[in-house]
Amino acid sequence: MRSTRCVIRALLVMFFVSVGVVSGVANATPTQWSASFAGPAWDTEYSLDLTSLAPNYLPGVDSLSSALLSLDYSNSGNGNTGTATFEVFVNEVITGTVAFTKASENVQLPLPATTLADLSTNGRIDFFFHRTGTHDFNVETATFVLTGDHDPQCAPVPEPGTLLLLGIGFLGLAVYGKIRKTA
Repeated sequence: MRSTRCVIRALLVMFFVSVGVVSGVANATPTQWSASFAGPAWDTEYSLDLTSLAPNYLPGVDSLSSALLSLDYSNSGNGNTGTATFEVFVNEVITGTVAFTKASENVQLPLPATTLADLSTNGRIDFFFHRTGTHDFNVETATFVLTGDHDPQCAPVPEPGTLLLLGIGFLGLAVYGKIRKTA
């Protein structure tokens, strides 16, 4: 009787282990996506498809917690360091107005929550820079940095491992039947 309980327990453990292995439970992991655009032109619309970034962003599955637009700019004119401004539009919504006061600098604009909600559903960013006034400042590099949780798709279950677990289960049943028959 005691050995029967041990065999039943062993079979239950093997069953739950095999279910855990077969299910391939995946957890969301903190991830950062980024994409850069070199020398974007004024008043030209650009698009970024987040699903093309590694690891592949999955709209509706992955979640975004923050998004940031990092801009490197320089004064390509006569070297003056006057103030110049331009507007940044993301998904046709003005995200911010940047005032340049140095010959070159890096400016970081956090994207608003409404933009994050749009990104989470459609996985696409459309943006452009609108120059206000006349000045010689140019955006050298525009980099989007997005952080959130990436939920990788479940890894496929390797067939040899599945068959091995199934075989061990059948072997356990055979041993259990043999013990029960002799008792």
